[in-house]
Amino acid sequence: MADKACGQTTSIFMKPALSLRLAALVGIAVVIAALFPSTPILPSPTLLAWSCAQVGQALAPFSVPALARVEAWAWSRWERSVQQKHSAIPLPVLSPDSEPTLSSPFVLRGLLNASEAFASFATTEWLQRPPIGDIRIHYFSNASRKQLVTPDSTGRVADVVAAIARGGPQKIGTESVIRAFPELLRDLPLPPLLTKWFGSNEFLPHRVGRTLTVPIFLATGAPHAGLEARTELHAEPIGNVMLMLSGSKRWTLISPAESHLLRPTIAPDGRAYFLSALDADKPERLDHVRRWQGETNAGDVLWIPPWTWHRVSYVPNVTALSASLFHFRPRQFVCENSIFALLSIPNIFKELVGMKTQ
Repeated sequence: MADKACGQTTSIFMKPALSLRLAALVGIAVVIAALFPSTPILPSPTLLAWSCAQVGQALAPFSVPALARVEAWAWSRWERSVQQKHSAIPLPVLSPDSEPTLSSPFVLRGLLNASEAFASFATTEWLQRPPIGDIRIHYFSNASRKQLVTPDSTGRVADVVAAIARGGPQKIGTESVIRAFPELLRDLPLPPLLTKWFGSNEFLPHRVGRTLTVPIFLATGAPHAGLEARTELHAEPIGNVMLMLSGSKRWTLISPAESHLLRPTIAPDGRAYFLSALDADKPERLDHVRRWQGETNAGDVLWIPPWTWHRVSYVPNVTALSASLFHFRPRQFVCENSIFALLSIPNIFKELVGMKTQ
């Protein structure tokens, strides 16, 4: 969720007046407080200590070692409860005639392929042509670096896309393209099934920057310095309808109910998401949690509910292009992980008032 001119993703609460934003924030807090017992992590002294550490880290203007120690203590307490290992299970694949609950992730194979408009977005040419190619964006200079959660470079879209196409380590994760050209949303191949399941008004151009952001993701899965291009394991407060435009990605998804076993920590860059402190370069570190794994290919659609943990690995030597429909789902924001919803309020406030942008 980041800035209007050039960023990775943007706050979906940017447009309303500040007073309305604050009123909405208070309303969310009241609802969360009412639903507090619904948290998947059982209330306990450990949870209370961890929660206090998260609030402290969100509010402190600098790193506080004591809070990090409290957080680490809570992680160790939770990890003592692990009694067995779990094998990954395949991502559920649904058919178009299914009736999903939207509370669990699933993939729809080849759903986009039926659209004639799909072909025009299935290559990177549209990103390199003016005026889109002339937009300046923030991007990741090396997507294989550990715990790189904030873009660290800026450049023209066309130049970054060309570098990625040549096998470079860069990664794009920006909403600036659709923010600057929301009319592109009308041309994206959105099957009618998506409006049936998610609502007819969720993905309209006028919602961009309000309750909808549409980041474009692009990277080549070429190992660099022995590491793979990836997106670290994290959980976000929004729902994500991921449209696989070209290439392939490998996914690991984990239910919010397993959050306490993932060494969760509030976003270090002050934005409204949670990051896992587990070493994702060691796959065995996830053996203690129930998880889904799978691969998405061109034409697939993947649904990731709010607060569902996900990690993305880019397939070696394959350039992957996707667009995500990030949209706010108030009920799921609260009910899927009410503790995270409550603790994210300070960082949501920072985004609302523009204190934290990218």
